[in-house]
Amino acid sequence: MLTPQLNLLLERFGTGSASHSGRTLRKHLIATAQLLEAWGNTQSVCYAGLFHSIYGTQIYRHIAASLEYRTEIRAVIGDQAELLAYLFCTSDRKELLAVTTQSRAAEDAVVISHRIDRTALLINPSTLAGLLEIAVANEIEQMPFRADLSAPRYRLWRQYGQYCLPFLSSSAQQALLPLIDAGLSSQRSASIPVVSAAAHCPLGEQALVDHKLLGRAESLDS
Repeated sequence: MLTPQLNLLLERFGTGSASHSGRTLRKHLIATAQLLEAWGNTQSVCYAGLFHSIYGTQIYRHIAASLEYRTEIRAVIGDQAELLAYLFCTSDRKELLAVTTQSRAAEDAVVISHRIDRTALLINPSTLAGLLEIAVANEIEQMPFRADLSAPRYRLWRQYGQYCLPFLSSSAQQALLPLIDAGLSSQRSASIPVVSAAAHCPLGEQALVDHKLLGRAESLDS
Protein backbone atom coordinates (compact mmCIF):
# COMPACT_ATOMS: atom_id res chain seq x y z
CA MET A 1 0.00 0.00 0.00
CA LEU A 2 2.87 2.40 0.68
CA THR A 3 3.67 3.50 -2.86
CA PRO A 4 6.80 5.54 -3.69
CA GLN A 5 4.63 8.66 -4.06
CA LEU A 6 3.03 8.15 -0.65
CA ASN A 7 6.40 7.49 0.91
CA LEU A 8 7.88 10.67 -0.58
CA LEU A 9 4.94 12.69 0.72
CA LEU A 10 5.38 11.33 4.24
CA GLU A 11 9.08 12.15 4.05
CA ARG A 12 8.40 15.62 2.67
CA PHE A 13 6.41 16.56 5.75
CA GLY A 14 8.95 15.20 8.22
CA THR A 15 6.84 12.41 9.68
CA GLY A 16 9.96 10.31 10.21
CA SER A 17 11.41 12.83 12.65
CA ALA A 18 8.22 13.89 14.46
CA SER A 19 7.50 11.98 17.67
CA HIS A 20 4.20 10.24 18.37
CA SER A 21 3.33 7.89 21.26
CA GLY A 22 6.96 7.01 21.91
CA ARG A 23 7.75 6.39 18.24
CA THR A 24 7.76 8.46 15.08
CA LEU A 25 4.63 9.87 13.52
CA ARG A 26 5.53 7.98 10.35
CA LYS A 27 5.40 4.60 12.14
CA HIS A 28 2.04 5.43 13.70
CA LEU A 29 0.53 6.60 10.41
CA ILE A 30 1.72 3.54 8.49
CA ALA A 31 0.56 1.12 11.19
CA THR A 32 -2.86 2.81 11.35
CA ALA A 33 -3.27 2.51 7.59
CA GLN A 34 -2.19 -1.14 7.72
CA LEU A 35 -4.90 -1.85 10.29
CA LEU A 36 -7.52 -0.22 8.09
CA GLU A 37 -6.33 -2.25 5.12
CA ALA A 38 -6.43 -5.48 7.16
CA TRP A 39 -10.00 -4.65 8.19
CA GLY A 40 -11.05 -4.54 4.53
CA ASN A 41 -11.49 -0.81 4.05
CA THR A 42 -11.50 0.99 0.71
CA GLN A 43 -8.32 2.59 -0.62
CA SER A 44 -9.73 6.04 0.18
CA VAL A 45 -10.22 5.16 3.84
CA CYS A 46 -6.78 3.52 4.05
CA TYR A 47 -5.06 6.50 2.45
CA ALA A 48 -6.96 8.82 4.77
CA GLY A 49 -5.68 6.71 7.67
CA LEU A 50 -2.15 7.14 6.36
CA PHE A 51 -2.55 10.92 6.66
CA HIS A 52 -5.12 11.08 9.45
CA SER A 53 -3.15 13.46 11.67
CA ILE A 54 -1.00 15.20 9.06
CA TYR A 55 -2.65 18.57 9.78
CA GLY A 56 -2.61 18.02 13.55
CA THR A 57 -5.64 16.98 15.58
CA GLN A 58 -7.40 18.04 18.74
CA ILE A 59 -5.26 15.57 20.68
CA TYR A 60 -2.06 15.42 18.61
CA ARG A 61 -1.12 19.08 18.19
CA HIS A 62 1.95 18.70 15.99
CA ILE A 63 1.20 20.08 12.51
CA ALA A 64 3.28 18.17 9.97
CA ALA A 65 1.58 19.91 7.06
CA SER A 66 -0.33 23.17 7.24
CA LEU A 67 -3.67 23.44 5.46
CA GLU A 68 -2.07 25.33 2.58
CA TYR A 69 -0.71 21.95 1.43
CA ARG A 70 -4.13 20.35 1.09
CA THR A 71 -4.05 20.60 -2.71
CA GLU A 72 -0.65 18.90 -2.90
CA ILE A 73 -1.73 16.09 -0.60
CA ARG A 74 -5.05 15.72 -2.43
CA ALA A 75 -3.20 15.28 -5.73
CA VAL A 76 -1.40 12.22 -4.34
CA ILE A 77 -3.99 10.48 -2.16
CA GLY A 78 -7.19 11.57 -3.94
CA ASP A 79 -10.07 13.90 -3.14
CA GLN A 80 -12.02 11.49 -0.95
CA ALA A 81 -9.06 10.38 1.13
CA GLU A 82 -7.79 13.91 1.67
CA LEU A 83 -11.19 15.18 2.70
CA LEU A 84 -11.58 12.34 5.22
CA ALA A 85 -8.11 13.13 6.61
CA TYR A 86 -8.98 16.84 6.79
CA LEU A 87 -12.26 16.16 8.56
CA PHE A 88 -10.57 13.83 11.04
CA CYS A 89 -7.91 16.44 11.80
CA THR A 90 -10.32 19.34 12.21
CA SER A 91 -13.22 17.65 14.00
CA ASP A 92 -13.88 17.72 17.72
CA ARG A 93 -13.25 14.14 18.83
CA LYS A 94 -15.98 14.06 21.48
CA GLU A 95 -18.49 15.56 19.07
CA LEU A 96 -17.54 13.06 16.36
CA LEU A 97 -18.25 10.14 18.68
CA ALA A 98 -21.28 11.70 20.36
CA VAL A 99 -23.00 12.46 17.06
CA THR A 100 -23.55 8.72 16.57
CA THR A 101 -26.24 8.91 19.24
CA GLN A 102 -28.26 11.09 16.83
CA SER A 103 -28.01 8.85 13.76
CA ARG A 104 -30.17 5.74 13.86
CA ALA A 105 -30.53 4.69 10.23
CA ALA A 106 -28.46 4.39 7.07
CA GLU A 107 -30.14 7.42 5.51
CA ASP A 108 -29.58 9.72 8.48
CA ALA A 109 -27.09 12.55 8.00
CA VAL A 110 -25.48 14.33 10.94
CA VAL A 111 -23.85 17.70 11.49
CA ILE A 112 -20.34 18.08 12.85
CA SER A 113 -18.43 21.31 13.24
CA HIS A 114 -14.87 22.44 12.66
CA ARG A 115 -13.16 22.42 16.08
CA ILE A 116 -11.54 25.81 15.49
CA ASP A 117 -13.82 27.97 13.34
CA ARG A 118 -17.07 26.02 14.08
CA THR A 119 -18.00 25.74 10.38
CA ALA A 120 -20.92 23.33 10.05
CA LEU A 121 -20.71 20.27 7.79
CA LEU A 122 -23.53 17.90 6.94
CA ILE A 123 -21.99 14.41 6.96
CA ASN A 124 -23.70 11.40 5.50
CA PRO A 125 -23.42 7.92 7.05
CA SER A 126 -20.68 6.66 4.71
CA THR A 127 -18.47 9.59 5.65
CA LEU A 128 -19.23 9.19 9.33
CA ALA A 129 -18.44 5.49 9.07
CA GLY A 130 -15.09 6.23 7.45
CA LEU A 131 -14.17 8.76 10.12
CA LEU A 132 -15.14 6.38 12.91
CA GLU A 133 -13.24 3.50 11.32
CA ILE A 134 -10.12 5.71 11.23
CA ALA A 135 -10.73 6.81 14.82
CA VAL A 136 -10.88 3.20 16.03
CA ALA A 137 -7.76 2.21 14.09
CA ASN A 138 -5.96 5.25 15.50
CA GLU A 139 -6.78 4.21 19.08
CA ILE A 140 -6.15 0.50 18.69
CA GLU A 141 -2.78 1.07 17.03
CA GLN A 142 -1.62 3.15 20.00
CA MET A 143 -2.90 0.95 22.82
CA PRO A 144 0.30 -1.12 23.24
CA PHE A 145 2.19 2.15 23.78
CA ARG A 146 -0.22 3.70 26.29
CA ALA A 147 -0.57 2.20 29.75
CA ASP A 148 -3.33 4.35 31.20
CA LEU A 149 -6.68 3.15 29.89
CA SER A 150 -8.43 5.49 32.33
CA ALA A 151 -7.28 8.51 30.30
CA PRO A 152 -10.02 10.85 29.02
CA ARG A 153 -9.59 9.66 25.43
CA TYR A 154 -10.53 6.10 26.46
CA ARG A 155 -13.39 7.26 28.68
CA LEU A 156 -14.93 8.78 25.56
CA TRP A 157 -14.94 5.40 23.86
CA ARG A 158 -16.53 3.77 26.89
CA GLN A 159 -19.21 6.46 26.85
CA TYR A 160 -20.00 6.50 23.13
CA GLY A 161 -18.47 3.30 21.75
CA GLN A 162 -21.74 1.36 21.84
CA TYR A 163 -23.30 3.91 19.48
CA CYS A 164 -20.34 3.75 17.10
CA LEU A 165 -20.47 -0.02 16.64
CA PRO A 166 -23.20 -0.14 13.94
CA PHE A 167 -21.17 2.16 11.68
CA LEU A 168 -18.01 0.03 11.81
CA SER A 169 -16.73 -2.97 9.90
CA SER A 170 -16.95 -6.24 11.82
CA SER A 171 -13.18 -6.22 12.41
CA ALA A 172 -13.26 -2.70 13.84
CA GLN A 173 -16.22 -3.66 16.03
CA GLN A 174 -14.30 -6.53 17.57
CA ALA A 175 -11.22 -4.37 18.07
CA LEU A 176 -13.26 -1.68 19.82
CA LEU A 177 -15.15 -3.94 22.23
CA PRO A 178 -12.30 -4.11 24.82
CA LEU A 179 -12.44 -0.31 25.11
CA ILE A 180 -16.13 -0.40 25.96
CA ASP A 181 -17.42 -1.15 29.46
CA ALA A 182 -16.97 -4.82 30.29
CA GLY A 183 -20.56 -5.03 31.47
CA LEU A 184 -21.88 -3.54 28.26
CA SER A 185 -19.59 -5.68 26.11
CA SER A 186 -20.86 -8.88 27.70
CA GLN A 187 -24.45 -7.94 26.83
CA ARG A 188 -23.77 -7.37 23.15
CA SER A 189 -24.24 -10.13 20.59
CA ALA A 190 -21.25 -11.46 18.74
CA SER A 191 -23.05 -10.46 15.55
CA ILE A 192 -23.65 -6.71 15.38
CA PRO A 193 -25.41 -5.36 12.27
CA VAL A 194 -23.48 -2.90 10.15
CA VAL A 195 -25.68 0.08 9.35
CA SER A 196 -23.35 1.87 6.94
CA ALA A 197 -19.66 1.16 6.83
CA ALA A 198 -17.22 2.88 4.52
CA ALA A 199 -15.28 -0.38 4.57
CA HIS A 200 -17.95 -1.92 2.38
CA CYS A 201 -19.31 1.06 0.49
CA PRO A 202 -17.35 2.93 -2.19
CA LEU A 203 -17.56 6.64 -1.48
CA GLY A 204 -19.38 8.38 -4.30
CA GLU A 205 -19.40 12.01 -5.36
CA GLN A 206 -21.92 13.01 -2.69
CA ALA A 207 -20.74 10.52 -0.06
CA LEU A 208 -18.42 12.80 1.85
CA VAL A 209 -19.86 16.25 2.50
CA ASP A 210 -22.81 18.27 1.38
CA HIS A 211 -20.83 21.31 0.27
CA LYS A 212 -24.03 23.37 -0.01
CA LEU A 213 -24.19 23.44 3.76
CA LEU A 214 -20.64 24.64 4.27
CA GLY A 215 -20.62 27.95 6.07
CA ARG A 216 -20.59 29.64 9.41
CA ALA A 217 -22.84 28.16 12.06
CA GLU A 218 -23.54 28.46 15.71
CA SER A 219 -21.35 26.37 17.97
CA LEU A 220 -22.73 22.89 18.48
CA ASP A 221 -21.41 22.83 22.05
CA SER A 222 -24.17 22.54 24.60
